[in-house]
Amino acid sequence: MRRIVNFIILISLLSFLTITLTGGNRIASHLIKKNSSDKNVFFSYLTHQDTVYVLGDTYIEVCIKKQQAFLFQRNDTVFKFRISSGTSRIKEGLDTPPGLFTVQNKSPLAISKQFNNAELFNWIGFRGNIGFHGLKGSGYYGHLGFRPSSHGCIRISREDGDFLYKKVKVGTPVLVYVNEPAVKLNFANPADFDFTTDEIIDRSDNYFKNLMNFRINNLYSGSAYRLNQGSIFIDGNVVLRLGGLPIGEKSKIAKYQKFPVHFSNNFIDPDKLRKNIFFHNPDTTIALK
Repeated sequence: MRRIVNFIILISLLSFLTITLTGGNRIASHLIKKNSSDKNVFFSYLTHQDTVYVLGDTYIEVCIKKQQAFLFQRNDTVFKFRISSGTSRIKEGLDTPPGLFTVQNKSPLAISKQFNNAELFNWIGFRGNIGFHGLKGSGYYGHLGFRPSSHGCIRISREDGDFLYKKVKVGTPVLVYVNEPAVKLNFANPADFDFTTDEIIDRSDNYFKNLMNFRINNLYSGSAYRLNQGSIFIDGNVVLRLGGLPIGEKSKIAKYQKFPVHFSNNFIDPDKLRKNIFFHNPDTTIALK
């Protein structure tokens, strides 16, 4: 009986070690051909996303598909609220566009001249005439968290609007997406910024739009580790215009990413690589928010 128990324990231990050494968050050593001169060696990670690091104290994420939004605060608290986004299925309506934006303006009460002088409570604009707001009455509350119903803006309850209005300021980043984006947000400190390699989004022009498109396309092609140099930061004060910045789609990211050019597999023993070298990238770890 004791032998059977010991055998079961041994099998379980070997299974655990096998999973640990070949887990999805490690390098796929089976792709490395021994004595190969091919420099196109690949990382196999959990799907990599690019990260824009926020130096401010808050940012907002809006998931159009789930009709939900989240206010993230640097003290690790997250405020979730229901929304109703824009839809092109109604007259003069448009789908709320995805992208990375920042709060452009705020007002406790705004008036929409386009729609019969409608009162927009706790207006928080982030893309021209598109923003968060509440409405008079509660008839629209039934749509919140369930379906798009606005002409383009993001409707929220007046109660949530009161809270959100007090927490955000002009310059607060706003990430709007339908499907999970190729770009995510995360907090960082000024001391994390490397002046030699990193970029900070401190103005609104086509340079950063082109830079984000470049980095996203490298994710799609599997060249992110090779071509995306440094990290991207946003200071929490800049007002983005020109339609915001692109964010791509996570589903289009290549599963395998090529080694950076300063790595060469000519001197790498794949067996030792699998057993002894684990590469950690903070952008690829899973964190519960």
